[in-house]
Amino acid sequence: MTSKKGTLLINPIDVVAGCCLIVGGLTVILGYANLGAFLGGLGLLIEAIKILFQQGW
Repeated sequence: MTSKKGTLLINPIDVVAGCCLIVGGLTVILGYANLGAFLGGLGLLIEAIKILFQQGW
């Protein structure tokens, strides 16, 4: 998504979901598989809800 001037607009929801996915991956690497799976699932759920809102559901 870009503005009229060509600058990149960063959606805060994407930042939160991305952080959940990154932290989830790191926790799996560190050996906490259940916590990592939970955080990864949370990040995917946030992205799915965002897409549903964009579709007008």
